[in-house]
Amino acid sequence: MPKVELTAQRLREVLRYEPESGQMFWLIRAAHRRHPGEEAGSPSKDGRIRIRIDGQLFYRYRLAWLWMTGKWPDKCVDHINGDHTDDSWKNLRDVPQAINCQNYRKAPKSSSTGLLGAQALPNGRFESSVKTLYKRRYLGSFDNAQDAHEAYIAAKRELHPGFTL
Repeated sequence: MPKVELTAQRLREVLRYEPESGQMFWLIRAAHRRHPGEEAGSPSKDGRIRIRIDGQLFYRYRLAWLWMTGKWPDKCVDHINGDHTDDSWKNLRDVPQAINCQNYRKAPKSSSTGLLGAQALPNGRFESSVKTLYKRRYLGSFDNAQDAHEAYIAAKRELHPGFTL
């Protein structure tokens, strides 16, 4: 059976969205387990809430965008505060993928310091750098990881307008 694109009209027939909380509730009986008034969705492995409508699975934040605007997002839906479980309307924005990628809030697991933007050097010092327009901008060498991290955050705020940390 071919997939039919979910419309805002159909979405509003089956779900109620609460913009302040970001929650969605069933308006109809969905499948055999869901009843009107029950909260819709379940968390995926990464914690984002997914909802199945008419046999198709959707992320709740994308449904919130469709419900509020009447159209699917043009780009990526970004959670401004970085909390992927907070699908409140004030926390969502439609941004290009490049800006969405600038919003990392924690260091990768491979980080030697555990702090975003701070790398340990063999001599015991720490350095920080930031990329902008595909070029690495060196921010300096620091006595401790916290100073390197703070320099990185300051540079990100200055150079990347979409950065929200």
